[in-house]
Amino acid sequence: PHVGDYYIGRLSFGAYQYFNGTMGFIAVYDRELTPEEVRQVNLYIQSEMAKRGVPIGGVYDPISPMIVISTDDGPATDYLNAYPRAAAKGIPLTHYIVAGEIGGPDKLTWAQVIEMRNEGFGIECHTLDHQNLTTLSPEDVAANMEAVNEAFEAADLPPPEHHAYPFGGVSDAVRAVVSEYRVTG
Repeated sequence: PHVGDYYIGRLSFGAYQYFNGTMGFIAVYDRELTPEEVRQVNLYIQSEMAKRGVPIGGVYDPISPMIVISTDDGPATDYLNAYPRAAAKGIPLTHYIVAGEIGGPDKLTWAQVIEMRNEGFGIECHTLDHQNLTTLSPEDVAANMEAVNEAFEAADLPPPEHHAYPFGGVSDAVRAVVSEYRVTG
């Protein structure tokens, strides 16, 4: 729906994500929002996600100016669609890739990953094999992070600094291990 002079809409890869609540929202506007408008946007997003059983914490005060656009899993469309459109507008994206799937069917290649990284796009960790890390032992989580680092280094890339959890699967124990390998996550 339109709210004031900006637009808030669903952003998802397909209907299955819309129904299970793992979608994101994006707000795009051509002017600075008032604090009250920021509050209204936050409340709207909270309401929409609550309808899908995905609670979001209290209204936050974003850092101004700030926008982060990220993708995950490393589908080929990150390079074929998102990258050229964002690059043409000078908008860097952050791609959270599944390192063990790079080069697979309908996935990014390491050459594409390197090209995007060289153009200033973020390339970060979404695990080696897209496992829910809460199902793994701390040793297996560590092995997963180490394998991702090795894959990045084999592609002549530095190890990732940031991590996005597949399926939102995170616990204190998982976070403790991941924090040994990543700055955030």
